[in-house]
Amino acid sequence: MSMLQKAQRTRYQVDQVWLERATYDDAAAELRRLVACGRLEAAHLLAAQLCERWPEDPAVRHWNRVLRPGTARVVWRSAESDGLRERDWLLGHRHEYPGCWIAVFGDEFIAADPDRSRVEEAVRARRGDGGATFYFQREPTE
Repeated sequence: MSMLQKAQRTRYQVDQVWLERATYDDAAAELRRLVACGRLEAAHLLAAQLCERWPEDPAVRHWNRVLRPGTARVVWRSAESDGLRERDWLLGHRHEYPGCWIAVFGDEFIAADPDRSRVEEAVRARRGDGGATFYFQREPTE
């Protein structure tokens, strides 16, 4: 999806003329405003463009990295659950396990490890054949 499509989806589009003329402080203030208002997709769009303008700035690179949406892939989920409690738990805690496979059932954490087979063993030990939701949390990238 292009930046323009994302901007249209979030109803936020960075005014390129403003961006070219904006001082670093003005741009940082706009980014903070978007984050404070909970407009994280829009903030990520702005952070990505600020990264193009100030690529060496550590604060800009940090915001671009932390606002980048993560990717999730459910590879094994229990038939006993609709996945909502697991999703809520993962949204709140997945960042604690970078580079790991995570297994949860409901709002119960089961295991996390970079080696998926170890997580599968923990699930079988704890839940038998009951299953769990598996999720891989990527490591943050600069």
